[in-house]
Amino acid sequence: MKILVTETVSSSFRAHLANSNDVRGSDGLDVREPDQVKPLLGGVEALVHAVPTVAKYQSEEETLDRATRGAYVLLQEAIEAGVPRAILLTPLDAFDAYDADYVIDEAWRARPGPEAGSLAPVLAERVFREFSRQGPISTTSLRSRTICSVDPSEVDRRAIDTVLKADDGGSEYRYQVYNVDDSVRFPLRAARSLLKGVG
Repeated sequence: MKILVTETVSSSFRAHLANSNDVRGSDGLDVREPDQVKPLLGGVEALVHAVPTVAKYQSEEETLDRATRGAYVLLQEAIEAGVPRAILLTPLDAFDAYDADYVIDEAWRARPGPEAGSLAPVLAERVFREFSRQGPISTTSLRSRTICSVDPSEVDRRAIDTVLKADDGGSEYRYQVYNVDDSVRFPLRAARSLLKGVG
């Protein structure tokens, strides 16, 4: 499968995807610029994007702009290029406000704080969700503590492999979100049937 992987995805994750796919990198790409995004999408069958972090861009304003306008431009250009599927990798920071004893699944609403690290994942997910509601593209958000880190877990790797191969079954609602953290706080519930026994 030919996949465009944005620069926000860790190098180890890109290397993993390259083991069984034709991965097109995008180092130096500003995802907010349509003229930079468009040439990379020809023939692409899937887009993999990770939520940008303040640690990478050193600015809360730029991080939020890349999370929102960047996601918008990526998906708009992907639709125009006929890309059928996009995957968003997101951390779980927006759930930190909940009591540490709570067990949180995909039905829980995020409670982001005012900082970019907490807001960016929520805003990017909403952009992905709305594009799937209105356009001919299937999008999936994979949430995990490690999925945006330099060392994603084995469950993270298996999750993205499975989503890339999954058939949406012609469903009218083509946005899915899965917690793939596989921890007591964020158990594999919706993801367990998708991943068939991970954990």
